[in-house]
Amino acid sequence: MSNYEPVLCIPRIESSIHKTFVFKKLCELKWGFIEKITEIPLKNDPTQKRIIIKIKWNKEEEIQEIKEKIRTGESIKLVYDKFLPWFWKIQAFIKQDENYQKKTKN
Repeated sequence: MSNYEPVLCIPRIESSIHKTFVFKKLCELKWGFIEKITEIPLKNDPTQKRIIIKIKWNKEEEIQEIKEKIRTGESIKLVYDKFLPWFWKIQAFIKQDENYQKKTKN
């Protein structure tokens, strides 16, 4: 396993879903301490946004296996509404442009 700590990305999510809802759902997973959640509007679709999650991962073996899957490029489906069922695809964030840090500074 690598020491690389992947930053998580939900590449497409409805703009109406607030980041506190995302935070709550991620906390339920107990993957680790969520340091920061950043919302980035999608340029070509104002009804959607991208969510970037900086996390300090837990050390449990099961969590490390999930982290390794994400680190190696796999995505994970997180069912956030089990009655419908609606899900988000969670994957490693790959910096796509040099202006990312400018967009996320708060």
